Amino acid sequence: MKPTLLLTISLLITMISWGQESNTIIKGKVTEKGEALIGVTIMIEETTIGTFTDLDGNFKLDAFRFEGESISIRFQYACYKTAQVHFDSVEDAAATSIEVNYKKAKKFKVI
Repeated sequence: MKPTLLLTISLLITMISWGQESNTIIKGKVTEKGEALIGVTIMIEETTIGTFTDLDGNFKLDAFRFEGESISIRFQYACYKTAQVHFDSVEDAAATSIEVNYKKAKKFKVI
């Protein structure tokens, strides 16, 4: 009886903690001339943590591992310049709605 009760309580605590939204979720939108860019790669600098923009150009990035640290976020899209945004803390980034307005990179002629 006791092991079953203990297992049930531990499972409930785990489910409750997963259900709570982290206060370190970074949100934003990537556009060019007001049009959403689909599939832009968003990465936390010097990590493998990242995401992509959805059909509306929106993204969410959970950065709970970096609480209290400064953070740089890199935006990459094919044939576009890489954009980078730096925040003094993850909490500042999470409290800010990031909007990146892209401009195409200059095209170069190969001679």
